[in-house]
Amino acid sequence: MKPRAVGIAWLRSWPGPEALQGEWSQAVGKPAFRLSPEASDLPRTQTLLEAFLEEYLHELRSYAPQALCMGTARGELVGLLHGYEFWARTGQSPPPTLSTATSLGSLATYTARKLHLSGPAWTVSQTCISGMVALYTAALLIEGGVVERAAFGAVEAPLHPFYAEAMNALRIYTRRQSYPYVSPGSGENTFAIAEAVGIGILTNEPAPIQISAIQLGTAYPTELPSYTAVSVEALERLLRTLGEKSPDFVLLHAPGTRQGDTAEIQAVQKVWGEVPAVSIKALTGHSLGAAPIVSLNWACHMLVSQQWPQVPPPALWMSSPPQQWENAVVIALGFGGVMSAVRIQKNPDYVPPRASPNPA
Repeated sequence: MKPRAVGIAWLRSWPGPEALQGEWSQAVGKPAFRLSPEASDLPRTQTLLEAFLEEYLHELRSYAPQALCMGTARGELVGLLHGYEFWARTGQSPPPTLSTATSLGSLATYTARKLHLSGPAWTVSQTCISGMVALYTAALLIEGGVVERAAFGAVEAPLHPFYAEAMNALRIYTRRQSYPYVSPGSGENTFAIAEAVGIGILTNEPAPIQISAIQLGTAYPTELPSYTAVSVEALERLLRTLGEKSPDFVLLHAPGTRQGDTAEIQAVQKVWGEVPAVSIKALTGHSLGAAPIVSLNWACHMLVSQQWPQVPPPALWMSSPPQQWENAVVIALGFGGVMSAVRIQKNPDYVPPRASPNPA
């Protein structure tokens, strides 16, 4: 899809390029990135949303979004597992709030209530591209004339020992015992899970960052036991729909898996050659369905600040800063062969209104 005039008016995420708002820990028995908000009586996803919205609620409400789409791969995984553990251990019924609190849809309705939004609000879940699907959905609403402003976002809180072991069973989890725990493009499996939350505003009005094209796709992944690596040919076809002209840089999905990182950069180079590329997973870990929102926020900030992330040098691609900072491509990939990518560009004609929030 190539939106006629859809722009990113505002976007923030935790972790973010200006402040990670968290740290690496061994909370699940393996390296994982945990956000700063402490545990509360709320489910973990709502705890993250509550803390995030406490920081940014005034700015978000000022845009008066008319619709909301949130993405998540695992939803309220921790709360659901804790509820099951309580039931299995005691034989007693779990709390009456467990069912509603762990419903995927509650993530969108909870956020919508905070934003004073009475229009449509829903949650989408499509593995690790969930945040990009939320962005795509918001863009469709604006492109179709349904609304003029739409909020999009994602939240992920997968830090539970059981889930860490489930990912470890795929033989991709990092075995490193010191930072950097994750090293995308190293040719090793150094994957690690992470928490994240992010929300943005799309608009049909002038915005500092414009969406030039956004695309979703599905393809059979490479035939591997782990069923995790997208085929090079399928991703190449999807990236070509964003335009043959090379972006100034590509912010890769690259979560630190040997097969996945390799397939992704091969597809990128088949379309655009040796374009500057970077993955931020060494800093943030992989936050599953929220990772695309984190990456998009990082890319917007990079275009505006012209600052290249400080990450371990990869072996598989060129990771030097670009010569120009006008446009970029962000890629998100997921289990089962799902793929997505968005091309963004700075709006040279944008004049910020007085006292308007900065989108990046």
